This record gives sequence, structure tokens and C-alpha cells, in this order.
Amino acid sequence: FAPTPEGAPLQLLNAGSLSVPEMRRFLAEDSAAFGLLRLSFGSGKFKRTKMVLTAFCGPRASVARRAKVA
Repeated sequence: FAPTPEGAPLQLLNAGSLSVPEMRRFLAEDSAAFGLLRLSFGSGKFKRTKMVLTAFCGPRASVARRAKVA
């Protein structure tokens, strides 16, 4: 997801099912974005699914863009 003004709906950048390597393909050095990873562990009755929120600020992202993520 890309940062949006307060009260605006989130802007979906892309979606997939291949975890972190796939997510990295959609991140540019001058961008800032949020991501949500769904990770499953175990099997059978011991299977647990956890959601992990990630934040990304590229090394060339502007100060204003970094502030939106913060």
C-alpha cells in the first residue's frame, strides 16, 4: 500500500502470494510503502497464521515521503 492523505482510502500497489522476494520487486528506491505478510506455521491443529505489517522507505525517498510513512 502507498501512503495516502488522512481519511483517504488506501492505494493498493500490488498483491501476490510469493512472500518477501515478490514484494521487493514492487518497491522503488524513491518510494515509501507499507506491506502486509501472512505467514503460516505448523500443520494440522497446530497450524497458526500470523500477519506482519512492514514499512519501507527507499534510500532515495524524499523527506516528505518519509514523513508520510512515519
